[in-house]
Amino acid sequence: LMQFKEGKIQIYRLTKIEKNSGDSLILDLLLVTPAIENAWQSRQRLKWEKGQIPVVSPEGLIQLKSFRLSGQDQDDIKHLRKLINES
Repeated sequence: LMQFKEGKIQIYRLTKIEKNSGDSLILDLLLVTPAIENAWQSRQRLKWEKGQIPVVSPEGLIQLKSFRLSGQDQDDIKHLRKLINES
């Protein structure tokens, strides 16, 4: 278990290594904590070629990215806000 921001963000990381090639697949599972409950509740269902998939709303993703605020996160937040304003 990885914890960030005094436990507000909690992530379990799973790694699967392909036996023959040694290739790996890393999957991070973000636990819903009280600090990010609103982002989880904001999820929407989007259609894709295999059916539907639940995704966090742009507003919820902004909330999640606000915890880290790296340069890339700041750029992503600006882009997400533009998308929200266009709709």
